[in-house]
Amino acid sequence: MFELLSGRGIGNCPSSYAFIYLFNTFTILGTNPPSDAGPLYYIWSAFLNTFCIIFSPFLCTVGFIMKYMQSTITTMQFLSGIQAGTNVLGIPPKCLTLAFSLKRMRSIEPLLDVMDARYTDPEDVALIRQAAIMGNRLVFGFGMTYLTYMLLTITPPLISGNVPLSIWIPFLDENQSTLHHLMQVVMDLFLMFFLLFHQVVNDSYGTVYIYVIRTHLRLLIRRVERLCVNGEKSVEDNMAELVDCVTTHQQILRWVIYFIFITHGGLRFSCCLYILYIISMLILPHSNKHSMKEEVFPEFC
Repeated sequence: MFELLSGRGIGNCPSSYAFIYLFNTFTILGTNPPSDAGPLYYIWSAFLNTFCIIFSPFLCTVGFIMKYMQSTITTMQFLSGIQAGTNVLGIPPKCLTLAFSLKRMRSIEPLLDVMDARYTDPEDVALIRQAAIMGNRLVFGFGMTYLTYMLLTITPPLISGNVPLSIWIPFLDENQSTLHHLMQVVMDLFLMFFLLFHQVVNDSYGTVYIYVIRTHLRLLIRRVERLCVNGEKSVEDNMAELVDCVTTHQQILRWVIYFIFITHGGLRFSCCLYILYIISMLILPHSNKHSMKEEVFPEFC
């Protein structure tokens, strides 16, 4: 598996290999079931995505509100927690959009195989191999970046004997006993790890696709530059090569359209969700908002 990062021990590989780490991450997150997936996989998928995607914004926000009302965190920590909960709110639409677009994303692999078959020159094959390796390196780099962020975030609270996130878990009080404290820490780490794992997929897939698209554009430019250079080819052969270059360009454009649909579809879905959330907050009765303000921010009232 790690030979896809170093490039050692593997020969020529197709462009579709650039997405191996990406789709394996989807499989771990329960949105890309393998062909031999059994009931346990779907149970894991339902549990993970329900807990991390659906309930995480609510659990994070309620947890920080309860901590603030108990005067166990400062106002700045509370506001930072609300900001984190708002950021988590953007994960569900992005994850759902990618999950529903996964079949469309995977449908590009046969097209890549057809495009790769047109290139037999050693330099072209080397470019394809480089793109396949770099795609996996990009996903791995995103993963290491988020893992470093997680370690830097959880280390200070754990050293001081506190919990990392303080998400709200019913019937669980971290101050009640050591067992409750350990369970709270485990749940916080579990939620944070898989939320960041989702973010790795959300943020890296576009980079990988753009890199592979860029590689095939470079290959197409090289083909066009070689037209009519070989004197041994007839006019008919050069014309057939030109027509094939036009076909390749159309296939790349079709691929770009798929990518734009996936990217902007998720963005529009996220914006719609944010707008609905803001509208729902604005249409709350004034009395309810005033009473909520007195309960959560008593010192400002």
